[in-house]
Amino acid sequence: ANPAENIRPDENFAREVMQLFSIGLFELEPNGEFTNPENPVPTYTQDTVEEFARVFTGWNYDLVSWDTTNLGNQEIFTTPMVPFEQYHDDGEKTLLNGAVAPAGLSTRDDLEFALDNIANHPNVAPFIGKQLIQRLVTSNPTPAYVARVSAVFNDNGNGERGDLAAVVRAILLDEEAVSGHETLADFGKLKEPVIRWAGMWRALDATTGPEANGIDNTPDFLIHRIEGMGGQAVMRSPSVFNFYLPDNPIVPGGSLLSPEMQIMSEANLGATHNNYHHQIYRFNERSDLSDDNPRVDTVDLEPFTAIAGDIGALLDRINLYLFAGGMPDTQREIIAEYLRTLGNDDAGRFARAQDALFLALVSPQQQVQR
Repeated sequence: ANPAENIRPDENFAREVMQLFSIGLFELEPNGEFTNPENPVPTYTQDTVEEFARVFTGWNYDLVSWDTTNLGNQEIFTTPMVPFEQYHDDGEKTLLNGAVAPAGLSTRDDLEFALDNIANHPNVAPFIGKQLIQRLVTSNPTPAYVARVSAVFNDNGNGERGDLAAVVRAILLDEEAVSGHETLADFGKLKEPVIRWAGMWRALDATTGPEANGIDNTPDFLIHRIEGMGGQAVMRSPSVFNFYLPDNPIVPGGSLLSPEMQIMSEANLGATHNNYHHQIYRFNERSDLSDDNPRVDTVDLEPFTAIAGDIGALLDRINLYLFAGGMPDTQREIIAEYLRTLGNDDAGRFARAQDALFLALVSPQQQVQR
């Protein structure tokens, strides 16, 4: 930094590491609610951002010189960054809650001090805990659920803070996670597109064609096309804000949240259903299209076809594989009534399996995790 020449450290990472990845914008109670709901208290100021920006100076990719950012070597993205002491601001810095990083610290020691300062902020447990609950269990956890998870984050029972394995266990085994679908009307979450596709491929024992190399101009049904189908692809978030915001409401201005619904547009939903149709009817083990195109993903419908002579058994299997046992009785009967109109020879049983799976996959009930 050289203030005289208006050269200052970039503030983006300093702001994002607090706002998005650790403590959020406002002070929280352990249950995730604002400490002052009427007038939320900011967790940091612009001065705090500037001080953290000074902390993060002096780092660059490994395997390159100090003044190089990217020479096209992909290894730089999998190798830890390295410090260049001559480009680090080693002055005193005032961080969160008045903690002071003393002058003279090395680039690495300054970073460790700052990360410890962030990690020990009381907001970390509810901020991280609530978002993990939203990703894994339900979009609208009760404050009591968040508080229980925060308590485990702060102490795993052995005096350790930040034990994420213990936190995940607490989230998945909590009474609300286990019985919330029976007791809470707003329990559950919309499945994000990648999870929906992965669940379908897993249930149908999908295999990837030998030439499916992920290059954008390869044809037909490829894993990399998920982004065009549903607005989401693995490791391809459009910005540091991820695919969707954790506080996205179902209705603008409403209190009920559905983060994943932010990317559920009419176009994405239609494209997703169209490609489910392609997968079930075009790219399966009986399809010539699968044989002719070694780049496609192929699903195996034979285990479903083999039992399709018994409509009840077929729907039991679909209920288990795609609904975790939660297919509504009304939906089941509607599908069964339709399947009874199809033949019971081999072609008819294959059609039953295809149609039952497609109707299940595109149903609203299958898109919600409860």
